[in-house]
Amino acid sequence: LSMSTNFTLAGILMMVNGVSGIYRVGRTLSLLAELDSLVPLAKDAGAFGGAMAGGGLRWHWTRWGLDLSLMRTLGSSGVTRPVVALTYRSK
Repeated sequence: LSMSTNFTLAGILMMVNGVSGIYRVGRTLSLLAELDSLVPLAKDAGAFGGAMAGGGLRWHWTRWGLDLSLMRTLGSSGVTRPVVALTYRSK
């Protein structure tokens, strides 16, 4: 179980807070489950705020990780989006 906060700039500055669960199923593969909230930090980004839930797969090696998941916005819109995250851990 982990908690994180990230700032992202995909055309609009937003803060993403989340809780994730990771279950290892192999030497380099884990299952992911996430619950996130999006907080827009700009006046024009109000339509992008809300909560998301989803799951996917994480491939992990000594320093690199690759996450492939599907995240669904909660509420009336119910849009599902693919998410790809590549991470590097320095030590």
